[in-house]
Amino acid sequence: MKTLSIIVTTLNSNIKIQRFLESISNQDTQDFCLIIVDGGSTDSTIETIKNFKIPINFILKPGVSIYGGINCALDACKSDYYLVCGSDDELNSNAVSTVLLDINQRPDFDLYLYSINKGNSVSNASKPSKIRKFLFATNN
Repeated sequence: MKTLSIIVTTLNSNIKIQRFLESISNQDTQDFCLIIVDGGSTDSTIETIKNFKIPINFILKPGVSIYGGINCALDACKSDYYLVCGSDDELNSNAVSTVLLDINQRPDFDLYLYSINKGNSVSNASKPSKIRKFLFATNN
């Protein structure tokens, strides 16, 4: 069975990270590792993360950029696959189980792309034109 980590970087996003964490805690499965890298928040973001009642691998890295934070999270990641989310994302309650089902049914794919809701519209996933060596799965 393939494993999944969810990676998030944040900086001063207390209200947004609260909504994200609520959507994570409402998943229909908790079979994943959550890794959050904070770039040195000065609002109450860090307290919100530390006080949330789900297991979180929390890394405080003052001054780190979003991409540096992702790299830091990848260094801590021990799973087969990872899902990168923004601190302002909110996941549907079946999002993680859908991803786990996909990666365990088709482990030969290197990259999975999913459509996302943006307000009242849906942004469909599409293959990146410059990446050709990967096998792609899209869920539109």
